[in-house]
Amino acid sequence: MKRILSNEDKKYLDDIYKMIWGEEETNKEEPPKTFVDFVSRKYKGYISKAFRSKRFTTWDDYALWLYYEYCDKNLSFYYSQLEDDLKDYSDMQTSGIEEAYDGYFYLKDKVPNQW
Repeated sequence: MKRILSNEDKKYLDDIYKMIWGEEETNKEEPPKTFVDFVSRKYKGYISKAFRSKRFTTWDDYALWLYYEYCDKNLSFYYSQLEDDLKDYSDMQTSGIEEAYDGYFYLKDKVPNQW
């Protein structure tokens, strides 16, 4: 059985979290962990009411919706959008690593000589 927290309990836990991690950490939105979560958040306003939870749950949900609904069965636009989504997801994951690039390797890499 799942315990339902009262408002006092939630406030107490928030205060403990702020005390441990600081004020700025509580306001940050957690980044999506999977690609499906990422595209669910990205297309939240576009997903039709066919999806009960207003989000994608599997890759197939996303791929079929993108092809039939968003791209209107335009194959070249579908592949272009799919590539852009994968690139955006990759950029989101590596946003703190790719800051300094000198043409040969990333300066923040731990072992650049093993490329």
